[in-house]
Amino acid sequence: MVHGKIVLTGELELCSPALIGCGRDEVSEIDLLVDTDGKPFIPATAFIGAICHLMHLPERYSEEKKRFWGFTDKPSGQQSAVRCSDLYCLNRPKIAIRDGIKIDAFTGIVKEGAKYDYQIIEPGAKFNVYLEADYAEQTESFVKQMMATIATILQNGELQIGAKTNSGLGKAKLIRQVLYNFDFSNKKDVVSWLTSWPTKNFLAKEPLAIEQLGTPFDLKEHCFHLNAAFWLKNSLIVRSYSADPEK
Repeated sequence: MVHGKIVLTGELELCSPALIGCGRDEVSEIDLLVDTDGKPFIPATAFIGAICHLMHLPERYSEEKKRFWGFTDKPSGQQSAVRCSDLYCLNRPKIAIRDGIKIDAFTGIVKEGAKYDYQIIEPGAKFNVYLEADYAEQTESFVKQMMATIATILQNGELQIGAKTNSGLGKAKLIRQVLYNFDFSNKKDVVSWLTSWPTKNFLAKEPLAIEQLGTPFDLKEHCFHLNAAFWLKNSLIVRSYSADPEK
């Protein structure tokens, strides 16, 4: 039984170009996913998938994590505690086309005829974020800690979404972040939730700081770091992109 909800809202701003492909090649060889107004958007599945990829929790939380994200194991299954809306663009972002090449893994040089182009969303694009998670009385502590961790990841700009993230694309940061806790054992919170829906206008509700939800999980212990000195065998080209969408 649902005992309450944690709601996270805000604006996701691109800090680097992003490629959210749609599988079509009408404008370039990899076109962006756009809505009916021609503006790019981020599917909720892609957004949640990118967050889930970062959540490497200790093994002792494997069952709680499985129930949080949901599972479809046969013969049983469980719906995810998390619900997220698609992220629609709040401004009119600049869209550009860039060139790419494919490298032959054996020779280390460009494959013949392997040049292609793709659309990207330039930095500065902003998307709406609406994410909520249900909790039961027995899962309240874990769900709050997970939402605190997600809020911290987004606030610190650790999220990368879309294609070519290994090339630095898709870096994003949550701005104007607001958290709410609706405790359904509290009649005032029940009324506040019912009167706020479906407009999702929570002005009557007091927002929370991340620390009020709980201590975020420490994910740094799962990172691998290498400090070394390297020498170049041949020439090197390093590309640098400005964060200014006008450049």
